[in-house]
Amino acid sequence: VNGSGEVIPTDTYMEWKISAGGPKIRVGQFKTPNSFDEQTSGRFTSTRERAAFTDAFQLDRRVGLAVIQKVEDLTLTFGVFGQNIIGQQTFGGYAIAGRATYARDFSGDLQLHIGGSFRYRDLDDDQADFSYRQRPNIHNTGRILSTGNIARSDIFTGVEAVVTNGRFWAAGEYAVTFSKCPSCQIDPVFSGGYLESGVMLGGKRKLSGGRFDRPEIFRGVHDRGSGALALVARVDIIDLNGAGVAGGSYRSA
Repeated sequence: VNGSGEVIPTDTYMEWKISAGGPKIRVGQFKTPNSFDEQTSGRFTSTRERAAFTDAFQLDRRVGLAVIQKVEDLTLTFGVFGQNIIGQQTFGGYAIAGRATYARDFSGDLQLHIGGSFRYRDLDDDQADFSYRQRPNIHNTGRILSTGNIARSDIFTGVEAVVTNGRFWAAGEYAVTFSKCPSCQIDPVFSGGYLESGVMLGGKRKLSGGRFDRPEIFRGVHDRGSGALALVARVDIIDLNGAGVAGGSYRSA
């Protein structure tokens, strides 16, 4: 519910498991299967804001259908999507997206996650061109990076890796978007990514389902304990310059 009392649907979907060991089918509105940082709930991300590229490349929720298959430590997701359910053209334009991840728990507290994803999206003839833009990391002002409306379609590709070991963790992603720009002599390519590492005092972070899950707190304040404190260092980069398009770039830490 927003400030005006209007109900705004976000994740609204149904999911079925076909058979034991078989795939799950998800239908409704949900995020396209892209980026570890984007798939992690805002309650459990390492920093207040997600990586800059997730907004700039518009990794968002859409109405769609996805198939999710888990085979031992490997998870494959593939989906086809229309637009966001609150858009004027819910099924105007489309996107095709997929993600493959490998996750394994080793002896002790060691957990490893690696993965990659892609998304292709295209517009209807009467829709405005895609633009790529971003605010500063803390999002307390207007967008300081912007390419303007330039692309009719694009392809997002990303790789991700995360490791946790007890109180410590490290994570990183790198993403590249190849845009189809009718007015450009050469189609521009944009990129972004981040590296982070951290330690949790009084608890530990946990991986589950291809994302960070709720951390384990050794002794919460409700048990008269001290709770937990996470200390994290992170470098976030984005570059929206390419092939004559001056969208800008920045690096934050």
